[in-house]
Amino acid sequence: VTLPTTSGAPATGDLRGTVHLEESDRSSLITSLLHLEDRLEGSVDATGSFHFQGRKWSGQAKLEARNLRYADLRAERASLQVRVGEEGIVEIDDVDVRTLGGRITGAAEIAAEKGRRVEATAHAEGLSLQDLLATLGLSSPLVGSASADGVGAGSTDGVAGPKR
Repeated sequence: VTLPTTSGAPATGDLRGTVHLEESDRSSLITSLLHLEDRLEGSVDATGSFHFQGRKWSGQAKLEARNLRYADLRAERASLQVRVGEEGIVEIDDVDVRTLGGRITGAAEIAAEKGRRVEATAHAEGLSLQDLLATLGLSSPLVGSASADGVGAGSTDGVAGPKR
């Protein structure tokens, strides 16, 4: 971190780090930070870097999680890459979630400013049909696996922030 030495000069810096969090009923940092209604359980490892120069900033991180549980949703493993550029675009790539006996992969691009574009893609394969329906609250004797592809686009108009 470099602090300004002259009036009007911006502070600049590069920060790098790694964090390991165990989320449970004894420690609920992520649940609190994200203002989640239900408690999150599991462990999360994040490694990343952050660069700033005055009000301009960018960063990137890799997140890996294990044994996640949120309400009725569970994942054995999850990972993703996140990048935020100076233009305020959040890119989420290499999403890989192992859940419901199968795998969900995807990516998203989210503009941080109101009224900007949001795009997301997802692919699910080998999900247990019975587990999927049970997660949705539907009791069913059906067995087998489910696969799906999805693409979504929209804008950040009217998108509300987390509940406070």
